[in-house]
Amino acid sequence: MLAGAAHARNPGNRALGGRLRRPAAGAGHLRGHAGHPGRAGRPLPRRRAFDAGRTQPGPGAPGRAAVQRPVGRLPRDAAGRDRPAAAAGRRRGRTRRGQPRRLLVAVSRACATVWPFLLVVLLAALPARASEIDPLASEAGFELVTRWGELVLGRFPVLEGRLTRLDDGRRRVRVSLSATHVEIVGSRRHSYFARGRGFFDAERYPWVTFESDPFDARLLAEGGPLPGVLHIRDVQRREVFIVAPSACDRPALDCPVRVAGVIDRGHYGMNRWTFAIAGKVRFEFRIHLAGEAE
Repeated sequence: MLAGAAHARNPGNRALGGRLRRPAAGAGHLRGHAGHPGRAGRPLPRRRAFDAGRTQPGPGAPGRAAVQRPVGRLPRDAAGRDRPAAAAGRRRGRTRRGQPRRLLVAVSRACATVWPFLLVVLLAALPARASEIDPLASEAGFELVTRWGELVLGRFPVLEGRLTRLDDGRRRVRVSLSATHVEIVGSRRHSYFARGRGFFDAERYPWVTFESDPFDARLLAEGGPLPGVLHIRDVQRREVFIVAPSACDRPALDCPVRVAGVIDRGHYGMNRWTFAIAGKVRFEFRIHLAGEAE
């Protein structure tokens, strides 16, 4: 091992002690220090102003943030700090904040004003897709059979509905019958019973409705099954009615569309007079439209 004086911070390392203690020539101070030979005659660097109420921390003191010292905004492009001031001014002149926001607000207000008008125009331009059922030319009724084989006829003098043309070209029909006005032909007494709680219960359920599934338009001319949902009292059930073949070229306009179907009244809670009237009820419709669906 080489002999030498131990370094103050490392007493055991004598080999490096001399080199660590002796500074290089001309390197007594850092270049930025005032005692450096190259700093002779140059002004001292500007220092940060003292914080109010305390002295500037010296070398080796733990640093801490200045109290309530405003932080300057960083330049938009740090690489362009050496550009001429005129170029920076031109760039700042092109950046006008606030105008796009005001423009967006103006466009939004204009759209809010114009949109309701455009909506009305578009709705007016749409073609009609539904035809109302003609309540005066149409008929709806039902048949009951007694245990003795007698036929009891009922009718719905008040009805409404529509035939709707769907976007895919198919149709859907909805018919509503007023149970409040239901009649048993030839008997006011039986009409009262038919509207009562044992049958249609018109006071609580004033309407009987049927809404079909979508069907092809040829069904009205050629006939066939018409499935859908029948709503009587508080019960909704799927039923299938049968459309009879049409007798004219424009069914529901030049001649009625005839529809019939049989249901079990017990499924709908119509359980009164089972000892005298059979459980099957046959519905019949003759439907005329007030106009042709577009």
